[in-house]
Amino acid sequence: MSEQNAAYVIEEPVSSTVNEPYLNEDNIIPQTEAERLLALDKQRVNDDQITYPDAGDSLEVLLISLDETEQFKLTIQPGKFDFYKTSDQIREKTTNIILARLDIGSQPHRNPDDELIDGPHIHFYREGYADKFAKPIDPEKFTDPTDPWKTLQEFMTFCNIIRKPIIVRGADQW
Repeated sequence: MSEQNAAYVIEEPVSSTVNEPYLNEDNIIPQTEAERLLALDKQRVNDDQITYPDAGDSLEVLLISLDETEQFKLTIQPGKFDFYKTSDQIREKTTNIILARLDIGSQPHRNPDDELIDGPHIHFYREGYADKFAKPIDPEKFTDPTDPWKTLQEFMTFCNIIRKPIIVRGADQW
């Protein structure tokens, strides 16, 4: 990882569940607020060029709403051993609540209602359940889940990131 990107690299993000102690009234928001935040148009906070993370690393990029009233974090995390296994997520910066998380190449996911989701899937914030519910990806919105680069671009579009961060591919990627 280059020196330039050191400020953007973070540890593996923590997934939220209803049983985890940090899920409390301070970081539970109404469903309508989560949907409003996800729907807001977002933009990068600067014009820095950053490199897509290597396998096992992660990248966190700050974003703001176009009216500059809300802040977000975009986290990009390729798999540790499988570069094509990725998890991209958008979080509200203050509460760290995951609004949406896209999992590609991961194990099947079981929702709290016992529904099994096999294959690429997307998690959404759900009041009282954080990001524990997922559904299969929409193939019209995520057209090639075998391509992490294209999937990231489509995820940023899905999250209404209008002025996308300037992310470049690393030398050994793809």
